[in-house]
Amino acid sequence: MNTKTMKVRSAGIVGTGFYVPKEIRTNEWFESFDLMPVNEIFNNTGVKERRISADYEVSSYMEAKALLAAVEDAGIDIKDVDVILDGPNLPDQPSPGNAALLQRKSGAENAIAIDVSTACISLITQLDIAWAMIASGRYKTVACVVASMQTKVADHTEISCMMLGDGAAAMIVQEVPEGYGILSTHLETQGEYFRAVGADFCCQRRDLMSRYIDEEKTKEEQQKTLVEFKKEQQNKIDEEMQAYEKQLKQIENNSNNLPAEEVAEKLKVHKNFKPCTKVVDIELEDVIVLETSYLKTSQNSEEENKKIHFFFDHGEKGLKHIAKHGRTETPMAARKALENINHTTKDIDFFITHQPSKVLTNAWRKGKSWWKETDDEKEKEKWTDIPEGKTYNNLEKYGNMGPASTASCLHEAVKLEKIKHGDVVVLAGPGAGLHHNAAVIKWYAPPKNK
Repeated sequence: MNTKTMKVRSAGIVGTGFYVPKEIRTNEWFESFDLMPVNEIFNNTGVKERRISADYEVSSYMEAKALLAAVEDAGIDIKDVDVILDGPNLPDQPSPGNAALLQRKSGAENAIAIDVSTACISLITQLDIAWAMIASGRYKTVACVVASMQTKVADHTEISCMMLGDGAAAMIVQEVPEGYGILSTHLETQGEYFRAVGADFCCQRRDLMSRYIDEEKTKEEQQKTLVEFKKEQQNKIDEEMQAYEKQLKQIENNSNNLPAEEVAEKLKVHKNFKPCTKVVDIELEDVIVLETSYLKTSQNSEEENKKIHFFFDHGEKGLKHIAKHGRTETPMAARKALENINHTTKDIDFFITHQPSKVLTNAWRKGKSWWKETDDEKEKEKWTDIPEGKTYNNLEKYGNMGPASTASCLHEAVKLEKIKHGDVVVLAGPGAGLHHNAAVIKWYAPPKNK
């Protein structure tokens, strides 16, 4: 092929999906640990509640739900997906990752599936790869999928773990008209801080072997579990639809007291959040794996903490570095992505970041206020503080959902119509490793959503 004449296609997000478990855990739950007062712990974080995954809601399940919702939102069929880029913070098993399993569970039988993870900022890494795939012309539809399943293994006496929540989100990337879609990205890695924060595990061989040793012995019991999981999945869908219909009737019943335009707007936004009713294909082999998963908490006190645990390095290469530089490195990444296309922060219409705490999300929005790495006033002037109305946070109701945080904020901001056709949207944040990523997108809303 003559590359000089090859068309470079623009790529943008044409569909979004989001899934969270039903169980809500409020801050009061942590009072039982007899630590410092709950209010003192959560005052600066902004977290009020988080979602807790059920036994069957492993990463691949939540990802499949989010992906099916995104496919539905994009107006395509799951079999239209050419590529799945997948990045949960904890896959269903240590290796291989979830990508191939997600392909099977979602029914995306025509897709190649690739594991792509840079911890909490995996979405932006995936978007960069999806952009290149679409631009090359080799692929038409790429799904970017991320998930957090941290509460299954978190040490809830560790304050940082108290902020964690579970959930998944997905984006469908396709070709969009020239001038729209992903305009620029900036990806950066500081490997010297690899052990600042993360998860480590030790899974005993006999636990893995028991999948096969006990398979026949417990098949009847596993079959019962499978039926229960499927029933629980359907019950959640039914409850979500009932709640949706109930809220719809409430809006319609109150319409006589409101102007027609306001009622129309309320109905429009409500319909944007219609639940996805497609089910995930759970098979017997999924139940067998779940029963001996490295994620499952050991009941033997002597084996406690031998499966997986989160760690935080409180030294110079860990939280001390994050405390000193964490407030500026995310806005710096955003600024570099903007500079790639001769834009400045004044061109930003909407700014979405990872959701670790209220302190950091506010600091990133007010990048110039925290610019302590330089005394050069010209450098400081390159960042203009972003008004709160141009941002969206959901930390209060979902906690820190790791890689699903940024994606879920984007999904909700689009559905609430805070992000509109033609807006310049910047996504940015850090990820364990240590990564600092940012993407600049000129939002394209297909004609049906304009």
